[in-house]
Amino acid sequence: MNTVLSSSAPPRLCGRPTAQAMSPLRHSPRWRRPLLLACLLLGILQAVQAETLHIRMIRGSHEEGTTAPALADIAAMMQNTLAFKTYALDAETRIPLPADGTPRSLRVYAVTCTGSAERLKIGITRLGKRILSTVATVRPGHPVVLGGFRARKGGGMRMFVLTVESSSPTP
Repeated sequence: MNTVLSSSAPPRLCGRPTAQAMSPLRHSPRWRRPLLLACLLLGILQAVQAETLHIRMIRGSHEEGTTAPALADIAAMMQNTLAFKTYALDAETRIPLPADGTPRSLRVYAVTCTGSAERLKIGITRLGKRILSTVATVRPGHPVVLGGFRARKGGGMRMFVLTVESSSPTP
């Protein structure tokens, strides 16, 4: 018996495609395709840099002294921008970006951040009372300084410095 195929569909035997027409994903169990796509997406995401928001609560003072070594990366910018002679690090925390809005405690202050570094919503409270609410863009290498509140303990002015740290995942 002669069979003539008049369609462009791949030849079939018993209702299944021939080995020539089979692709590795086409007839894999249904769970394999999503798994392969997830592995591909994970590889792409690992190639992207991870960003972390570094929040430092600092105190600027007019008194003579030395600036805390932990502030070395921002000390020159702070001294060139503001009129304080020294800076002390009172507390710090890090938040993975995009921020999820979880409050972070910095002594009697709580800092809440939501969103990405491009549009970061920031709220600062002291003992439950809101003292600052703003939206900022924080870029790597460009610290954002918020505050200027009188520091009750130790004198000087209280400020919050936000920086974005980028880290490449290891291969």
